[in-house]
Amino acid sequence: MSSGRSIPRRRTRSEEEDDSDETSSSGSAPANPTPRTTSNPSKRPRLSTNNDDLNDEGSEELSSGSGDDSGGDEALANGNAEDSNGTSSSGSTTQNSTPRNANPDKRSKSGTKINGQSIGGTEDNASESEEGSEELGTPGDGNEDGSVSDPTQADGGDGTQTPGFNATGPQATDVNGTTPEGYKPGAIVRIKVTDFVTYTSAEFFPGPKLNMVIGPNGTGKSTLVCAICLGLGWGPQHLGRAKDTGEYVKHGCREAIIEIELAGGPRYRRNPVVSRTIKRDGNKSSFMINGKQASRQQVLRLAQSFAIQIDNLCQFLPQDKVSEFAALTPIELLNSTQRAAAGDEMVEWHANLKSLRAEQKKLQADNQGDRDLLTNLEERQEMQRADVERMRQRVQIKRKIEMLESARPVTQYKELREQFNEMKRERDVKKEELTELERELEPALRAANERQEYCLKLDDVIKHRTQTFEVAEKKASNAAAKIEQFEEQFKDLDNQAESEKKSGQSHRQNFSKIQQNLNKLRRSLEQDQPVAFELDSYNERIREKRMELREIEEQAEKLKVERRPLLEAHKSTSDQIKQAEEQLKNLDSQAGQQESKLGRFSQDSVKAYQWVRENQARFEKEVFGPPTLTCSVKDPKFAHALESLLQRTDFTAFTTQTRNDFRTLQKALVELRLSDVSIRTCSIPLDRLRPSMSDAQIRELGFDGWASDFLNGPDPVVAMLCSENRLHQTPIRLRDISDEEFTRIENGPISTWVAGKQTYAVTRRREYGPSATSTRVRPVKPAKVWTSQPVDASEKEAIMQRIRSLEEETNELQARMDGDRARLSQLGKRHEDIDNERRAIEQEKGEKQTALTHWRAIPEKIRQEEKKLSEMQRFIDEVKSTVLGIRKQQVQVSMKKAEAVIEYANAVNILNRLHDELIKIKLQHIEGISDLEALKARNVQHQQRLTAKRDEVKKAQQLIKDTTERVKKLYKQAEKVISGSASQPDLAELIPTLANHTMEQLEADIDSEKARLELTHGGNSGVIKEFEERARQIDKLRSKLADFETKLADYNHAINEIRGQWEPKLDGIIKNISEAFSDSFARIGCAGQVTLDKAEEETGPNGEVTDTHFDQWSIQIHVKFREHENLSLLDAHRQSGGERAVSTIFYLMALQSLSASPFRVVDEINQGMDPRNERMVHGRLVDIACAPSDSGGGGQYFLITPKLLSGLTYKPGMRVLCIYSGEHMPEDYNIVNFGDAVKKMRAVAEKNNRGKGKGRAIESARRSNGDVGVYG
Repeated sequence: MSSGRSIPRRRTRSEEEDDSDETSSSGSAPANPTPRTTSNPSKRPRLSTNNDDLNDEGSEELSSGSGDDSGGDEALANGNAEDSNGTSSSGSTTQNSTPRNANPDKRSKSGTKINGQSIGGTEDNASESEEGSEELGTPGDGNEDGSVSDPTQADGGDGTQTPGFNATGPQATDVNGTTPEGYKPGAIVRIKVTDFVTYTSAEFFPGPKLNMVIGPNGTGKSTLVCAICLGLGWGPQHLGRAKDTGEYVKHGCREAIIEIELAGGPRYRRNPVVSRTIKRDGNKSSFMINGKQASRQQVLRLAQSFAIQIDNLCQFLPQDKVSEFAALTPIELLNSTQRAAAGDEMVEWHANLKSLRAEQKKLQADNQGDRDLLTNLEERQEMQRADVERMRQRVQIKRKIEMLESARPVTQYKELREQFNEMKRERDVKKEELTELERELEPALRAANERQEYCLKLDDVIKHRTQTFEVAEKKASNAAAKIEQFEEQFKDLDNQAESEKKSGQSHRQNFSKIQQNLNKLRRSLEQDQPVAFELDSYNERIREKRMELREIEEQAEKLKVERRPLLEAHKSTSDQIKQAEEQLKNLDSQAGQQESKLGRFSQDSVKAYQWVRENQARFEKEVFGPPTLTCSVKDPKFAHALESLLQRTDFTAFTTQTRNDFRTLQKALVELRLSDVSIRTCSIPLDRLRPSMSDAQIRELGFDGWASDFLNGPDPVVAMLCSENRLHQTPIRLRDISDEEFTRIENGPISTWVAGKQTYAVTRRREYGPSATSTRVRPVKPAKVWTSQPVDASEKEAIMQRIRSLEEETNELQARMDGDRARLSQLGKRHEDIDNERRAIEQEKGEKQTALTHWRAIPEKIRQEEKKLSEMQRFIDEVKSTVLGIRKQQVQVSMKKAEAVIEYANAVNILNRLHDELIKIKLQHIEGISDLEALKARNVQHQQRLTAKRDEVKKAQQLIKDTTERVKKLYKQAEKVISGSASQPDLAELIPTLANHTMEQLEADIDSEKARLELTHGGNSGVIKEFEERARQIDKLRSKLADFETKLADYNHAINEIRGQWEPKLDGIIKNISEAFSDSFARIGCAGQVTLDKAEEETGPNGEVTDTHFDQWSIQIHVKFREHENLSLLDAHRQSGGERAVSTIFYLMALQSLSASPFRVVDEINQGMDPRNERMVHGRLVDIACAPSDSGGGGQYFLITPKLLSGLTYKPGMRVLCIYSGEHMPEDYNIVNFGDAVKKMRAVAEKNNRGKGKGRAIESARRSNGDVGVYG
């Protein structure tokens, strides 16, 4: 800006959308996608050749086809606007109507027909097209992160045509940028879809001007709109239908492909072809541009480069968004209009103006608060000024008192320092007096001193001789200890000798025992030789016995094997008898009858129910048995109706309350090998399953109640049945219903009910309108489960007959088992006798074998005993040798002991001599002490004088020492006060004035100031702080207000600069729109205008705009449909739905000459219009769409409509695309040709006109349709 200040620019909406799209396109397709295959249904769609089908607004046929929701394949008709005979109404020659590159041999084999030529072709062509479709439909690596190269470059990549695409070659354009065919850059030249919604394969060739897409409801007209939106990269949120892209894939298919060819214009060598592959799984998509992989952002940038705005309702108005466009507020309408007609720059200017104005208003609001606050603060400041002055004086007095009290250590230190110096002078005087006294008394004290020195010397001699005596005493003690040590060693050796002697005696006793054992073994070797026996004979006898035992065991085992089937059969028949008896008993009880019924459904379920009853502890919560056993009907009259709503598995299903219990029961059934069992889990409580209507409402319809109301049973079981079969939403009545009652019920929210002996189920197809319903009626079968019928006597007799048969079989098996048991007993007795004989032979063999083994071991034992005897003799010899060694050691110890005795005697002699000398010197010391005491007694008086003087000196010294500590302490305090005064100037100024003050004077000054303080009245102690804080706040506010004035000027400058560019352009755009809008209304005999509401601007004193709300600027549409009315604002209350629709389409047409959009889509805008308005709107739309480009018209339009009125206006350049589907499509597509049908219709019309004169509808068709090609 010229002022030098910059206001931040707001980002445009397109930039924000680009960022959001780039953020969202992070998914990728699978690396190895499954190749797509196209399945052709057996029943192909057909094209209508009857004009009655086109004119019948309420006609609609639903295809049963293969049973899916697709309604069968779709047939499409399209072509150019030229007549089939090649001449227009003006006589000019027209081109062939065959679409460019529409090679019939390359079309898919679906039921689509273009320009009267069959797409299917021969079988060879069909296979070729299938291969081509697979190559085209296979996506790349799903890269959508923008990393691929941009395939939208104007040079077309490598400049070659990509296989599989029907893009045209290099484009020739006129001076306006349109192609020779009249397509504007960005207009849609071709649309091809595969497996998309209801289409298996279809290809559209729209014209460059008005394309009128007609066909009955549900045939796929709006699907074309969906293909345009999704194919150009926008999301499903702009369609108002399914939210996930995967839902647009045809039912039963894995992926869908949309291919759109756009007119390239002069910037492109060929038309860009955009392809989008949608995966059902994961809702993933991949894009291609001209056959090259591309990201979604690149596709959007390509579309936006042609000014395509799918997200703008002014350009793209799908069927489900029509009401949304009508609901646009005037402000939203202005935003959409700017995007459609003004371009991004205008939108950005508007956004910046709104942002700047909002910030300016916020700044002004904040500033007003600051101004009010500043005024309030200044007033309060003046009111408190006098109180503040008085409080400041009081603060000054307090401060002086504080400083005087803090200066106490300085004055105290000065006084104490003077006292300390005086103490030192007095001490020095006393020291001089003590020295003089000592000099005076020195001769009298000298003798005593000399005697004292003598005594001190004797003390030293006594100490020395005492130490020498102690050393000698220690040596004597050591010598005595050696003597005792040698005595102990001698005793130890003596004990060792005695121990060895005892050990030798023990060895000699063992030697005697070994000798006796040795003699005994030698005699046994000579005298006890055993008798020889034959070992092989014993072994052979034992083998024979074992073989006999083995034969008996084999016979017994064989008998047991033969007996085992009898045991199993006996047990099985016994169990069957018990079960049959239990069944017979249960037939007399209700529970037994129900279990019998369950058995007729599934025997596995009966076994599973018995297991569940016995193992309830294994589950977290209670597991309930099948409803056959756990539920009952409250009123038997409703049993037939209830059972008709359930299936077989519903009666046999087990109900678990947790997923863990489900897995536990499932695992147990697998282990029990019970396969015919159904398990269900119901996690929704019964009280949360609410019906769609109240009880009173269904009673008004004649119903007795909901199906769940007549069912007794545990809540989880009833909830399971309701969840699976909607019993809580299915009402029941015992009476039949009339046609009137049926109509009321069918139009209500109930979809299933039971009335009388019939069950009704209604299927609604909401996508095809409220009338698309079908009803299925089934008869109610008699109840078989919840009935109280008596037990069948034949069933009882059958069970009893089975019991008798099983008992006979059991008795026969028991007799055979008894015979086998007797034979087993005989074999057991024989086995026991033979085994005893075997044991006796083995015992005899063992005894003889043991005796022989012992005798053979005697020589070895003799050798061992002789070795022990030799060892024992060696031990005895070693003991003797050891005892002799000990005796030699005792002799050596005795000699060392004698030497120690001599040493001890010498030490004792020396000790006695030293003791005598010590006694003598101690006696001399006693004599010297006695003399010293006598001398001291004579000098007592002198000594007392010296002591008194010394005490005086000591006391003076101690007083100085004590005072020194106090001086140091006060010095530190005074030094702290003085150092602190460096940061307190007032204190530094006060301290020098106290230099001559005593403590008494200082205390007097403090008392004086305290008296002054008492005379000064106090107040709020925080008033000064508050006053000073307020002063700082006032300074800040004044500075802030100065900055505000500067910023406000910047905002005004920025707003005026942008508004000066935006507002004139916007006024011009609205003026042009209003002129076109008014012209359209004038042509139909009505009036309308479009104005710009500038949100109640206010002007200042100089005429300048001071307040305008740019975010409230809006477009006001005023219309008048009747002569006697005035222009009134268009809203949802004044005008009818048809009038609002007329206004909407006229407004969209008014944008045509202003908008750079290459095409517009309007889906079923004529819904709610009366025939008159619809004809007028259609005529005006034809005029604008088919007008020459240089006159502001000629843009590409897609008008989707399910109905076609007679007498509509048609002009050259229009193209009518007829879409129809159904069950009765002919096998040969060439039979269905709308072009031929129109020719025949015109011929008939001309013939009728010549014969009968007038026929308004046919005549209108002849006049207006002469140059319009109709294709199907």
